[in-house]
Amino acid sequence: IYTRSGAHVGDRLYLSGPCGRAAAALELLKKQASVPVDLASFHHAPQCRDDMLAYLHPETSALMDVSDGLFLDCKRIADASSVQCVIEKERLPIASELKNVQEQLDNDLLSYSAAGGDDYQLLCTAPESSRLHDSWIQIGYLQEGSGVSLSTDGVCNAVDAAGYDHFSTR
Repeated sequence: IYTRSGAHVGDRLYLSGPCGRAAAALELLKKQASVPVDLASFHHAPQCRDDMLAYLHPETSALMDVSDGLFLDCKRIADASSVQCVIEKERLPIASELKNVQEQLDNDLLSYSAAGGDDYQLLCTAPESSRLHDSWIQIGYLQEGSGVSLSTDGVCNAVDAAGYDHFSTR
């Protein structure tokens, strides 16, 4: 059984695919803008990436789905495992569907990848020595500390772990 609490300092952080497409589609739908069918499907019929479970390494240390926003779900692993997640911006995949509608969106593409919900990608950690299947995208690593940082050209800055909080009083 995989949990959020098994990650260790030195582990690598992996993602099963790009995030942000469902949030971008929802924004365009709210604006009553034209939404390409391939992008709209990520909002109307999200698919859990359970196909990626077959490609986990036996030494996978933590695992969860990304349903409330990548940064927020990284923080959940960080909190449960008493580590800091460092996401390397240059490794973060940006979906082509997002790039295709960039002109119609209100925010930069990183904000959709970081805080958009309903993606249902999988997020996992594994020791650096573990070689995960090429289908997994390494997006960062774990170090001592807490919370989530974004590394841009080697410079780390703490980020707000924005996302959807089911228990907030909105």
